[in-house]
Amino acid sequence: MSLILPTQGLLAAGGGGGTPPADDPYFANVVALLHFDGADSSTTMTDVTGKVWTPFGNAQIDTAQSKFGGSSLLLDGTGDYMTTPSSADFAYGTGDFTWECWFRPLLIGGDNRYILDHGANGGTFHILVASNRVAYYNPTTGINSELYNAGPIVSLNTWYHIAYCRQSGTTSCFIDGVPAVSGADGYDYAAQVLSIGQYGGGGFNFAGHIDEFRITKGVARYTGAFTPPTAPFPDS
Repeated sequence: MSLILPTQGLLAAGGGGGTPPADDPYFANVVALLHFDGADSSTTMTDVTGKVWTPFGNAQIDTAQSKFGGSSLLLDGTGDYMTTPSSADFAYGTGDFTWECWFRPLLIGGDNRYILDHGANGGTFHILVASNRVAYYNPTTGINSELYNAGPIVSLNTWYHIAYCRQSGTTSCFIDGVPAVSGADGYDYAAQVLSIGQYGGGGFNFAGHIDEFRITKGVARYTGAFTPPTAPFPDS
């Protein structure tokens, strides 16, 4: 596979640094963008695109950990999550899209722990930590991906970049820029409620930190191995 660089380019690396460049060539396609920056314990979750996200449980900004910007979203695994209402922006149809974020697990093993979910009643698709591996649900096949048994093993207290893209009817999951698994996906995605940190039908909460969450509609940003972002996502 060819090396595909992130659209924001390669800037200064580091757990709390990096200044984004001025422009993202696909910014007009960005339909959700949360940096999770703010004061410690804040429950204000700002989406650059203007969407309103409601936190539940003890979901809050935490300055103890971040990939960029000095803070991130903290979810304790016992009822913490966020949602935003259904929107036409989340109706991808059969077109391309990219979901991505950084995550840092505090608990693994036991119940599946959902990082992202598209849909209020169990989800059209979702990305989760299953035991100590990352998996995603392919709505075309109706099964969770092979990542359950063959995906990369994730460790506690470690930041990982995850990207889930569809291009021309094929979805691919990348962990730290490495292609993990792909499969045919011609599903017609309708507008749905989005959840961060839980299964859309309730429960199975993620425990850990999430940073730099972005959804791009109509664009598969990554089509082969790439270098993970080394700075916050651009705001324009």
